[in-house]
Amino acid sequence: LINFITYNSKKDIAMLNQLLKKNRICIYFICLVFMSFGLISCKEDNKVEPVEKKAIVGTFKWSEWQEKAGWASYDAADYIPDDSVMSELKAVNKDNISYILFSASWCPDCMKEMPQLMKIFKLMDLDLETITIYGLTYKEKTEPTGTYLKYDIKRVPTLVVLRDGEEIGRIVEYPVESLEKDLLKILSL
Repeated sequence: LINFITYNSKKDIAMLNQLLKKNRICIYFICLVFMSFGLISCKEDNKVEPVEKKAIVGTFKWSEWQEKAGWASYDAADYIPDDSVMSELKAVNKDNISYILFSASWCPDCMKEMPQLMKIFKLMDLDLETITIYGLTYKEKTEPTGTYLKYDIKRVPTLVVLRDGEEIGRIVEYPVESLEKDLLKILSL
């Protein structure tokens, strides 16, 4: 290459361009081959295996969920609900109100939102064991009782709020404003 550059004739430059074109194709090919091996080879034995997601499936109370889900934390220590909204939530009529929570032990949003919801419920002086939790499978998001079908559950977590057994609202996957504000809006209906 240095000889080509120092002579700088049209013929030499044409040969240099031809050489670079040939090498460029070889370089692209070699990169493509190595990238292919990198994409295919997920393990030493070159078998691609699906990621296992731990799913606890069925109907649970909060204490059972905590025993079985295997999460690092359940207390939402860094979550501080708005005091003024919490005061309003405590004052709202909660007669004949029940809660159904569809969740998944494998879901990062559930790991964040569910302990926060339980913290809010505890601050509302609710008995956490009265909240029905349905653990859903990975991918299909199903559970054995079929209750997820009745409530048309597509995303988790989903909190369904009932008054006298009829749905009055829900929080799906994440809050619009905050969990406590969204819950107050539902309970104020």
